[in-house]
Amino acid sequence: MSSLAVHEPIGHVDGDELVARTHFRNPYAKSKIMAEDAVRKTCAEQGMEFVIIRPGVAPYGPNDHTSFFDMCQAIEKGIFGFVNKGKALLCTVAALNLSHGMWLAVTHKNAPGQVFILTDNAKVTWKEFIGKICKAIGAPRPKLSLPWQIP
Repeated sequence: MSSLAVHEPIGHVDGDELVARTHFRNPYAKSKIMAEDAVRKTCAEQGMEFVIIRPGVAPYGPNDHTSFFDMCQAIEKGIFGFVNKGKALLCTVAALNLSHGMWLAVTHKNAPGQVFILTDNAKVTWKEFIGKICKAIGAPRPKLSLPWQIP
């Protein structure tokens, strides 16, 4: 399991699995790039098959108590904020879509050695995404926003 973080934070919404992995400034992204490379190398050396999955942002679904749950708590507490007013596009993935895609990726005869980006195939801004969450949990929309780059 890798991450879309291997790509730069902008520009991969319309990208595919062939978009360059260039986000080396972020330690999390760099660790995922290194992990992908290690999986490829180890599997090649040992003659094993592999499939790399890059899921969309914040896999969400019923009974989630992980990162999505933490994000909802931050929204409820009023400590969640946007970058650049939430204008950036993101790719989300529902947990059921992710698990179905993972099943297909590991059972399809042509999947070994491939990389798959698994998303809900929807373009949504952070502001829209968080707005829907706020409506669902009955919380006010976040007001905090930091600039894209700090001068």
